[in-house]
Amino acid sequence: MAASLLRRLWRVPALVTLILMGLLLATLARVSGGAAWFCRPAGQWLVRAWMRVLNRVVGLRVRIRCQPLTAPTLIVANHIS
Repeated sequence: MAASLLRRLWRVPALVTLILMGLLLATLARVSGGAAWFCRPAGQWLVRAWMRVLNRVVGLRVRIRCQPLTAPTLIVANHIS
């Protein structure tokens, strides 16, 4: 029980720090790389790395169980709010 509480307690400051660092990095990338900074390979790497750390902090695991989609691909989602 104590270990579970400690895991929860470190996640809050880690999450706040990660979000603030992400905002800072995104701002710096936008200033130096322009509005489409995330379309470049370095920008895509930065976003993927940030998301990996974010998933780790909040306790999510990502599992890939299929083959990557080939172009051209259309994904349609049915959603009613």
